[in-house]
Amino acid sequence: MKKRFNKQTDEGGMALKTAFALCFFFLMGIPAWAGWADTESHDTITLDSFKYRIDKKDKTAILLGLEKDMTNIGIPTNIEYENEIYKLVALGEKCFLRHTSLKAVNIPSSILSIGESCFAGCTALETAHIPSSVENIGRSCFNGCTSLKEVVLSDKIQYLQENCFYNCKSLVSICIPASVKWIGEFCFSRCERLTYAEVLQKDSYFLGEGAFYGCNNLRAFVSYAKTPPMRREHDAHIPYDQFGLRYDCPKLQVYVPEEYISDYQNSQLFNNESLFEVLCVDGFDDFMEEVWEEIDEGLTLNHDGSYTYKGLYYRLDEAAGTASVTGVFNKYYYDMPSPAIGDGVIAVSEIFVPEMVSYKGKTYIVTSLADGCFKDYLYLTKVILPSTIKTIGNECFIGTGVESLSLPEELESIGNRCFQESALSSIDIPATVKYIGDRCFDDAAYLKKIVLRSKDLDYLGVGCFNAYNLESFVCYSTSVPQFEHIDNLGKTISPFSNNISKIGKLYVYEDLIDAYRASEDWSGWMEILPIDSFGSTTGIENIKVTSGNNAIYDMQGRKVNYPQPGRLYIVNGKKFVDR
Repeated sequence: MKKRFNKQTDEGGMALKTAFALCFFFLMGIPAWAGWADTESHDTITLDSFKYRIDKKDKTAILLGLEKDMTNIGIPTNIEYENEIYKLVALGEKCFLRHTSLKAVNIPSSILSIGESCFAGCTALETAHIPSSVENIGRSCFNGCTSLKEVVLSDKIQYLQENCFYNCKSLVSICIPASVKWIGEFCFSRCERLTYAEVLQKDSYFLGEGAFYGCNNLRAFVSYAKTPPMRREHDAHIPYDQFGLRYDCPKLQVYVPEEYISDYQNSQLFNNESLFEVLCVDGFDDFMEEVWEEIDEGLTLNHDGSYTYKGLYYRLDEAAGTASVTGVFNKYYYDMPSPAIGDGVIAVSEIFVPEMVSYKGKTYIVTSLADGCFKDYLYLTKVILPSTIKTIGNECFIGTGVESLSLPEELESIGNRCFQESALSSIDIPATVKYIGDRCFDDAAYLKKIVLRSKDLDYLGVGCFNAYNLESFVCYSTSVPQFEHIDNLGKTISPFSNNISKIGKLYVYEDLIDAYRASEDWSGWMEILPIDSFGSTTGIENIKVTSGNNAIYDMQGRKVNYPQPGRLYIVNGKKFVDR
């Protein structure tokens, strides 16, 4: 008879189990910051309805949760707080737990870990693309995401924890990368629409108890490992039932490399010929041809050869397995909350670009926005881009109403006239960008701040930063960047507006200030300052400020009771302009 746990008599056993658990998580590579302890260097803050915990010492952040329900979320790579930049490295435990309105989320490539039950109970979530930076995902991470249809896993994950995708009733297929060595207990249990599962590991892996239990529609299991899946030794007394198959169901077709067929047929897991049929993996393509029409809910092929999915046009690269967004299916109708512009017409105001799309059972990663993708969509004010985007084409956002845009961390190029005449107010260009096209930000009348993080660039186009109201430019380049000057008509164009001599401040590395002043392209700025001074405090020493004191002072340190609009003042030692 199985012994029942007794609190008084089993305290030593519990201590041993706790110690074992700690060792287990250590061996599984879960980083220390996944469960930060509270110290003086850690603060909990809220920015734009996101709740974070920041580490002031390491300049990193964890996303803890949301303060309100959202439908589509673009998680930032970096956040700015008190003039410091913090890199987002993890999604905390229960971060989006039971956010039932959440349909789509873009996870940035800075994320290394996703906590336990992070998306559990997000019943409207439809896709999950876990970027290749992610090394760990916690238990029950997507448990109960009943609308989840597509999943792409990071190729750095080694362990899929127990109940990770439990009860994801809409999931139709899963490809488990070669890095995975452990598929936990009940990991995909109750995925009732799951039709096939593919495990790319070629060496060996553990398959936990009930990993695919209750997947009543599972028709194919593909395994490339040279040995059949293993289980933990201490589970030897438990009947080996990873799939929970019934004798009244069709046999599960198990596809393996031809040289391993006999080993699989004789294994403890697959030796029941009434439940399993072990076949050569070469036949899996034929299986897919038979079933893809039944399971595919992805792209629609149009008569002109284009594809559409949820209001966007796509172009596919079959060989590369990538997709490019080419436009909006109808700029006045879209599956998002949008403003009416008269006569019952609804304008596109918000667009969410997914990380991936599928066609005929194959997944394509969305890596680019094609030329003119959103051109002249005046009412378009918000676009959420996935971390997979590497290229933004020519004239992509020209003439749009987009005021702010978070550029993906792995972006490599921005095309000609991309943001010309747009409503952008500021832009942070990631360090991966090597190419910025001709007139990229030309005549962007509302653009006041540019942060260019690239250390070295291959191309800065003709007049690319010619924005009339540009007030500050922060350049992290380790040398003075060079511009092209002659356009395709043979006309010489300056990289910046002449107005920078009146209102513009350029922030660069201090040892390069003289080189910038000597550069014809860069010398026109009103001030050229050390990069460390960007966003710094005023430097006024004679004002004593206590925490939480919101007293207002003028630039001479005198207290002001009635601030005037448009004037520069100081609050808590920092400059601000009263509006």
